[in-house]
Amino acid sequence: MNKHFFLSSCLLLIYSYLDAQPPYRYFNKLTIQDGLSNDKVNCIIQDKRGFIWIGTNDGLNRYDGKYFTIFRHEPGNATSLSGNIITSLLEDEHELIWIGTADGGLTKYDYKLLPAKQFKQYKHIPGDTSSIPINIINAIVQDDFGYLWIGTSGKSVLRFDKKTEQFFSPVLTGVATALALCKAGNQQLWVGKQGGGLLKINTADLSFKTDSRYDNLYAKLPHASVTSLFRDKENSLVVGIKRYTVITTVPKKRRFSMQLQAKGLASKTMKYYLLAKIPRIISG
Repeated sequence: MNKHFFLSSCLLLIYSYLDAQPPYRYFNKLTIQDGLSNDKVNCIIQDKRGFIWIGTNDGLNRYDGKYFTIFRHEPGNATSLSGNIITSLLEDEHELIWIGTADGGLTKYDYKLLPAKQFKQYKHIPGDTSSIPINIINAIVQDDFGYLWIGTSGKSVLRFDKKTEQFFSPVLTGVATALALCKAGNQQLWVGKQGGGLLKINTADLSFKTDSRYDNLYAKLPHASVTSLFRDKENSLVVGIKRYTVITTVPKKRRFSMQLQAKGLASKTMKYYLLAKIPRIISG
């Protein structure tokens, strides 16, 4: 038999076999049936050790690729999570994981400590001005100086000094709920507000810029609630707003382009963005 004919026949058979196989699944679904604590997922990160951390409406999940380990708040136990509604996760340069909750303030997790000391709570304590001023956290980011910035419901944006463990409120005007945070160049921080548009803070000198028209909560303005912020590789700021709105800034021209009622979006509220390896933004 002609060896070229034989090789061609083998390649044809392999191609036919592969073509007949069901398409490869790019996504696998993990639910409470697989061990997840709750099906309402609010945030996800992967730490430097490779674990996937998943914040839900009922506890924090650590996933090793096969099994879930669930952490929950234990009433009366100051060494447990501060709350169960996990809204934001951040791992810093020291491999500490900072956990924002909507029902218990802030928690620090340090796996290098003994199990009984791994969680440290930062909760609001009435009458204690050194405690976090409110327990409802929506977002956490870290700036270039190592400070944590915390978006809250009720106290706008807080800056947290991890060394002194002090909270500071640099913005005392405007809408008091910050839903989303995003670092930008030149030590700038963008803040998405509920009903108050965008706020920009200089993290170096703590100056800020906002639209003063929104200081009047009853003003007849389009009270846009910015629910998500994302900076892409081109340094454009992508802004997710309720009701199918996506706005992108063009950094060099400093102008916004807007897309309304975007087709194919599963939710009216843009919660978060992930930049995939392929040049595409996936929203959830």
